[in-house]
Amino acid sequence: MGHSTSRSKKAKINAIWGLICKFITMIGPFVIRTVIIKEIGVEYVGLNSLFTSVLTVLNMSEMGLGVAIIYNMYRPIADDNIEEICALLNLYRKVYRMIGCAILTIGIILSPFIPLMISGDVPSGINIYLLYFIFLLNTVVSYLMFSYKVCLLNAHQRNDIDSKISTGLSLFMYLAQAYILIRWKNYYAYAFVLLFYTVFYNISVYIYTKFKYPMYICKGNVEDKTLADLKQQVRSLFIVKVATATRNSFDSIVISATLGLTSVAIYNNYYYILNAVAVFVSVLCTAISGGIGNSLVCDSIDKNHKDFIRISNAYIWVCGCCTACLMVLYQPFMNIWVGTDYMVPNFTMILFSAYFILTRVNNVGGQYLDAAGLFAERKLYAILESVANIVLNILFGKLWGMNGIIIATMITIYFACFLPVSHIVYNHIFLNSCIKFCAFQTAFMVIIVFISVGIYRFCDMLFLSFNHVNNIIELVLRLIITIFLYNGLMIMIFGCTKEFKDNTIWLKDRIIGKKCLLWKT
Repeated sequence: MGHSTSRSKKAKINAIWGLICKFITMIGPFVIRTVIIKEIGVEYVGLNSLFTSVLTVLNMSEMGLGVAIIYNMYRPIADDNIEEICALLNLYRKVYRMIGCAILTIGIILSPFIPLMISGDVPSGINIYLLYFIFLLNTVVSYLMFSYKVCLLNAHQRNDIDSKISTGLSLFMYLAQAYILIRWKNYYAYAFVLLFYTVFYNISVYIYTKFKYPMYICKGNVEDKTLADLKQQVRSLFIVKVATATRNSFDSIVISATLGLTSVAIYNNYYYILNAVAVFVSVLCTAISGGIGNSLVCDSIDKNHKDFIRISNAYIWVCGCCTACLMVLYQPFMNIWVGTDYMVPNFTMILFSAYFILTRVNNVGGQYLDAAGLFAERKLYAILESVANIVLNILFGKLWGMNGIIIATMITIYFACFLPVSHIVYNHIFLNSCIKFCAFQTAFMVIIVFISVGIYRFCDMLFLSFNHVNNIIELVLRLIITIFLYNGLMIMIFGCTKEFKDNTIWLKDRIIGKKCLLWKT
């Protein structure tokens, strides 16, 4: 009972601070993008998106190491094995510094090819090489400083500390960037502020962990068996994380090379809103990630399976509501934000909204897969996803432009990510078939998309007759109508099912009940 209470308390604290942090880091970049578009031009947003995408690809060398280290810390933390934790931390620091040097070297080698990734002209008076090196340095600095110490916070389920540090520094960064862009319209100075944020973030994490966990210092060597297991996990995780991290990066690079910087900016404006909402709701999964790892070690298979089903159903319900809100609010919001010149057709907007729910449906399964250390089992599917995504992006992009690129990514996510991860989780953790789960979740997604389209059409017809309604008021009314209609229709469809009744009781006990135990049987 004590373990459950501790996990629940930490999960709630992590969720609260995670939501606060994500709110700030969602609103801040939105304000900055708006300032960039209004003050210096949409092409600069395209440049920012392109450099971020290129560096995300370079950043793949880290993929998997952090997750593997955290996974291997769960047991020694539970056993209070300080020596093993210190050895893991020492290894993490060494590898991170090697990665930082490798990214810097490869980034410099790739710099002459940056112009080839841009179709059309760049903003006048801009040295794309200088900007690229500022972004590159911002990526490298984190590896060479103290970001490896964040694993101590995550492994101890203290994500709230990371959120507090990020929130405070992000506020200062966004204010400084907005002032620079409005007062001086200097994009170079704007980019340098990113670098300063990274430096101060690393210093803050170092100071806190040194004070809170003074017993953990970088010394000693990991045992041969642990090191061999870690290498296997990282190799597998590298492939898996690459597929996830490069989805939007490959999309942006293909759009930039074929359609130009303006199209990249338009695509990423929509993707930014989508991703902001996605990151916001994914806090719910991140907050319980440490608890999942602990529960898999301490609790029964049946207990973990019940938790998995309940969390998955509750999570996709929330994500479905977000999907409906995106579909209904996307175009009116974009019209206010960037104007009709930088809006996509309605069908493309619907694809973006459907893309959102498809990217979210796998979150809970991914958390269980990572917490159980099932990294090697997914690597072949991840290779398939990456290769298929690139090939289909290029093929469908030439055929149908931006629509084709979104469709290509959706296809690879469903067949090479959602289905395989569900199979692996059920086969290795719950020792059962995933067919029923996959069928239910797929039907759930299809129903969500159809309901969202219906609400979108209804709201468009409703507000067509109210031409004089203020834009902001219209957005608020659309949001309220969407939330009520979505939840009402979903209750009508699923209200009589056993899963819905079970979830309602489970959530009521944990949100309203006196004993809020997330992991209680």
